[in-house]
Amino acid sequence: MTLLGIEDAGVALEAGARLDHVVQVRYRTEGTDDAPPIHLVQILRPLEGRAFCAVGAALTDAASAHTTFDLAFAPLVNAKAAAIEVQRVTATARLSETRREYWVARGLELHEIFDEATGHMRSSDGGATTTTVGTLTLVGDFPKRIELRETTKHGGCEVRAGDAPCDDRAGDATTTTTFVYDGTKYARRK
Repeated sequence: MTLLGIEDAGVALEAGARLDHVVQVRYRTEGTDDAPPIHLVQILRPLEGRAFCAVGAALTDAASAHTTFDLAFAPLVNAKAAAIEVQRVTATARLSETRREYWVARGLELHEIFDEATGHMRSSDGGATTTTVGTLTLVGDFPKRIELRETTKHGGCEVRAGDAPCDDRAGDATTTTTFVYDGTKYARRK
């Protein structure tokens, strides 16, 4: 990809509200010099302090999927060894999904011990949006239990990036799922 530009503008998207940040990233994929640039637009609503709410995003090239990865380490199976934590976000024009994976080293090989969707957003041409945001919590002694708390919202909901939805309204569906380590991988507790 070739980065063509980034613009950050303060815009009042609602009357009387603080300015939202509208971030536009323009890029082009290699080998497609004659194709129009791809535009990714993200709206960030300021909260208290330096926190922001991800109000919505749009990608102008519906055929393109954009994937980002965040890597970290977590003490998951035992206190002396860290698991590799991978958060993967894949986005297209009307769909995005966030997944969390955990990998452990066994000898010279990596083994995936957890892979679960922790959030997704779907929107239609008419503007109807369904957003599910999950929060993972590591609980208890080693091996840790993984608790996934998911909240689903319908309509134009606001979502704090990587966290729970910003606005709690009646009718939102919240579920909690617990995963336990069975010696080789994490499985849903029944």
